Amino acid sequence: MVEDLRRLGGEAGVIAGLALGWLLLGVLVVWPSAGLSFAAEFNPNKILPFVHRHEVMFWAVNILGGLLAAVMSIILYLAVGDRFTNDAPASARIGALFGVFGSFGFGAAALLRQFGMGPLSMLYSSNSVGAVHAFRGMSGVLSAAVAVGEIFTGIAALAFAGAMMSEKNYRSPGLVGLIAGAVLILATFVPAAFLDGLGLAGAAVWFAWTAWVMRVESGPAFIKWAAGSREGSRSARRAA
Repeated sequence: MVEDLRRLGGEAGVIAGLALGWLLLGVLVVWPSAGLSFAAEFNPNKILPFVHRHEVMFWAVNILGGLLAAVMSIILYLAVGDRFTNDAPASARIGALFGVFGSFGFGAAALLRQFGMGPLSMLYSSNSVGAVHAFRGMSGVLSAAVAVGEIFTGIAALAFAGAMMSEKNYRSPGLVGLIAGAVLILATFVPAAFLDGLGLAGAAVWFAWTAWVMRVESGPAFIKWAAGSREGSRSARRAA
């Protein structure tokens, strides 16, 4: 059962990293190419009509990016916590607990964007003033949810990095986690968009890299990638 959790985490983390990367790509490239600049994403008179015109695009970036990354990262946190529970029990428990809370924060933000922006975009066409006021109120809650996600994810990354740095195979992703965690915590208190982007990009790399190392170590769960399968078979033979 333990081995199954690590295998699941190895694949879920890769998905989380790719989903988070897709979220950043959507916000920074896809939406601007469709006519919504990054600065305009905070302007209700710009983003609400955009969401109304591009509902599928907004859903694809928000749900397949933000929400999927949040859900898959929960599995990764539990798996990494299990992996290091014997070597660094305190760091493993803190990392898993704070990571799950961080994922809940990002997941709540994704759901709030999806189910808040959609109705407001329809309301905007008939009552723009009311929609703008509602958007302002929702933005405060959304910012708080993102802040919860950033600070808890940052603490989780730092906790896990402390444990990972002592393992040769995990040292490089641990260093990435250390940097990403510090940037995410800083981004919580310093209102700079580039820090948010840098921290989330680092988290995406950390998710995918950590998961890949774990997958090579524990073997595949569902997706039979050649490299992981060979290494998993070798690990199984050595264990036998």
